[in-house]
Amino acid sequence: PPDRRVLRHNTTAFQEELYLFIGKIIALSILHGGPGPVFFAPVVVDYLFGGITMVKPCVEDVPDPLLQSKLRKLASVNSEEQFRSLLSSEEYEFRYDCGISKPSGRIPFSDKVKVVEA
Repeated sequence: PPDRRVLRHNTTAFQEELYLFIGKIIALSILHGGPGPVFFAPVVVDYLFGGITMVKPCVEDVPDPLLQSKLRKLASVNSEEQFRSLLSSEEYEFRYDCGISKPSGRIPFSDKVKVVEA
């Protein structure tokens, strides 16, 4: 949606300093009394103005519909067995990219929300 935009990992844009350029344009707009960005997802604004500790991510902020679907499925499981089964499947190997490197058998069911939010 137009009011829930998130930044995507783009090595070329980073190397060409496009993110830096856009950041400067936004900063200049705000410094001169203009509007701030109204297109970022709340989670991006929280991160920019409050740091990582202020971020309260939600599944809707994930731009990839397939990944959103996987996260919703993981969030909806009701048993430790289902939870571990999903995490140990090849389909959920993206969790390593999110910093969840423990073996699936060592991730307690009580950490389900933390895993989904990672």
